Amino acid sequence: RARHYALKALELSESLAEAHTSLGAIHLFYDWDIEAARREYLKAIAVNPGYVTAHWWYAFLLLASGQLQDARRELDQALRLDPLSVPILVDAASLYLESGDQSGALSVALKALELDSTSTLARVNLGLALAAQNRLPEALGAFEEAAAAEPESARALEFLVAGHARLGQRQAAEKVIARLLALSNRKYVACEVAFAYASAGHTDQALTWLERAVGDRSTCIPWLRAGRFGGPLNPFRALTDNRQYQEILAKAASNQ
Repeated sequence: RARHYALKALELSESLAEAHTSLGAIHLFYDWDIEAARREYLKAIAVNPGYVTAHWWYAFLLLASGQLQDARRELDQALRLDPLSVPILVDAASLYLESGDQSGALSVALKALELDSTSTLARVNLGLALAAQNRLPEALGAFEEAAAAEPESARALEFLVAGHARLGQRQAAEKVIARLLALSNRKYVACEVAFAYASAGHTDQALTWLERAVGDRSTCIPWLRAGRFGGPLNPFRALTDNRQYQEILAKAASNQ
């Protein structure tokens, strides 16, 4: 339905940056077609260079392409256009972490929380920024606060598992995995479950759920293929040489 309406909007006016941006997101998140998405984002920026969402979302396509400097440039442009946007600041923390800027990630995560102390994702990314600085107990505290504030946040739960696992708290990690499994009956959280299992060292279960994530057309796939997922707590790095893991991502690439 999203594709139908984006294309309908472009039939009415080819110069709608919003429609090009939406179509780009569909190509990236659902089709996993980076080049088709790139074309739409660039069209959006060309027709309206001041449209902040185009720069914001294009930055994450560039991250999935491994173009870290270009991704940072686009994200910084989005922040110049809308410096008080909490969602953009939250995503900036993720992107800065992936590009190795730990202090920048911590700074924007704290700014996001200053603007909106209720933001679960800002709290999660604060935890990731702390983990990147090897401040694991503080990171775990941030994940716990995020999961307590929003008990059905799959992102908070997957990193809560990772935090417990890194600190050797295996029983606590297993309890959170059980919460994610219960959530999977109501939401598309296959990628988060795979992440949690991988964090806890359960490789077989992680791969099973990752296969399911491909079947669900999870939005995490482009970043997994690029090796840019989860910042300092990315458990899939340990599976890089795993043949089944490689085959699952290859299947995703051929299933665009």
